[in-house]
Amino acid sequence: MFVSVGAQSQKATPRKATLAEQKACSEQAAKVFHEHFPDSSDATYTSHYDPEANICYAHIDQVKKRNGDTALQIIILDAFENKGYAVFYAPSSSRAPTTCTVMPLDKKEKVECTSIDEFEALVRQYFNLNN
Repeated sequence: MFVSVGAQSQKATPRKATLAEQKACSEQAAKVFHEHFPDSSDATYTSHYDPEANICYAHIDQVKKRNGDTALQIIILDAFENKGYAVFYAPSSSRAPTTCTVMPLDKKEKVECTSIDEFEALVRQYFNLNN
């Protein structure tokens, strides 16, 4: 007689970033931010280390005010590789973006978008980042 005992499928617990990884990411994101935006009076950044992808993201927001117009730019890049993954640029809050592109890690082609809401949803979906 043959008896088969099935193993229960268990979902692997996602790996959490160590404090050292988080610190290294934070320091590198600060460095890359100040390299790209030396006059950072109109820009801010946050860092996020994704241990599953082994990527340190720098999430940069810039609001440019010139001649009564306001432009919004958001950039998401790998802080160590200086590789861009997402860019949003709208010359005014009342106009559609002139650039709205996300490059997912697991795809070869970029995804175009048409609004800030769509951009933020793609960023959450592909990079697990909250704007």
